[in-house]
Amino acid sequence: MFRAIFKIFLVSLAILLINNPVYAKTASIANIDVFNTGKRLVLDVSLKDGFSDDVVESIKSGVPVGITYTVVLKRNIPFFYDKKVAIRTIKKYVKFDTLKEEYKIIDNNGKRITEDFNEVVRKMAQLDSIHLILNKKLDKKEKYYVNVKAELNIKQTWFPFNYILLFMSYLNFDTSWKSSSPFTFK
Repeated sequence: MFRAIFKIFLVSLAILLINNPVYAKTASIANIDVFNTGKRLVLDVSLKDGFSDDVVESIKSGVPVGITYTVVLKRNIPFFYDKKVAIRTIKKYVKFDTLKEEYKIIDNNGKRITEDFNEVVRKMAQLDSIHLILNKKLDKKEKYYVNVKAELNIKQTWFPFNYILLFMSYLNFDTSWKSSSPFTFK
């Protein structure tokens, strides 16, 4: 009898988890484009499916949301561990001011205020022209590639909201590492 009840419980739990909209889409890094500007190596990155309906609802209700991008430039070493050449961490935050009805986006370049939510999604989900390393620090004979990962975090709030909003931790996500295609520096 106990085994039958336990099996029914497990099947019900599996169905509930599979049909849960939170698990329906997983955020991922869509494209990684690496450019040589002549003096430095520059990167463009796009995040795909990073803003589920629950995350959008949280942002529009005034909860601060942050995305942290970790970018690692590696030198390909055959038959051994690849060497890390440069690491960059780019943090972006968005907070909706419910009184002024405007979004404040804060990143490494400063602060930007907008009323357009589509612009917020575009700014948060894209990295444009991120400086990785100066060209003179790279060896022209070696192969390199870039790994990128993104993490979305609901920012911690002050007491007592940190306990009330504890249930929102399920909105946090980490993408898997995505690698660019190997390239040589010229």
